[in-house]
Amino acid sequence: MYAIGVPTYTISPEALKATKPKAFVSALRIAALLAPLYFLIDWFWPITHNKSSVAWMVLSAVMNAALLAIVITWRTRRQLATYKVFVDDEQIVRRQAIFDQCVRKGTVRTIVERKTGMLVSSKGRVWTFFWGGLWIPRVLPEYGLLKNLVTSWKEPSLQPNH
Repeated sequence: MYAIGVPTYTISPEALKATKPKAFVSALRIAALLAPLYFLIDWFWPITHNKSSVAWMVLSAVMNAALLAIVITWRTRRQLATYKVFVDDEQIVRRQAIFDQCVRKGTVRTIVERKTGMLVSSKGRVWTFFWGGLWIPRVLPEYGLLKNLVTSWKEPSLQPNH
C-alpha cells in the first residue's frame, strides 16, 4: 500500500508514558467533567423517576459518567496501541484500524503545538477542535524535521506575514 522506503513511525503507549495510573487519572477527570452534565440532564429531563429522588439522580450521574469515562479511556489506549504514521514528500498518513487520516502537502490549515506534540489538520481551527486531526508526538526522534516539513506545507495564503 505504501512505497518501500517511506518512513513509518509506530507510536506505543510506553513511548508516550501512557501508564495505567495516568489512564486512571484521565478516567477520573473525564468522569468529573461528565457527572455534573449527566445530573443536569437528569434534573431537567427526568426519564425514569421524579425530581424528589436527588440521591438517586446523583448516583445515576456518577455511575453513567464513570462508565463512559472507562470506555473512553480504554478506547484511547487501544487506539494508541496501533497508532502508525507514514511520512513521504507529499503527505502524512495516520493508519488506524477503521480508516486512514491523511494530510497532503498544500492543504495544511491548522497546526496546534502543545508540550506533548503537534496536531495537524487540513480543516479549520474549530473543526480541528471538535473532530481532531493528525497528531505527531514530540517523543519521535525526527519531531523537529516533521515539524519543519508540516510547517512548509501550510497553505501560502494562511501563513503569517513577517
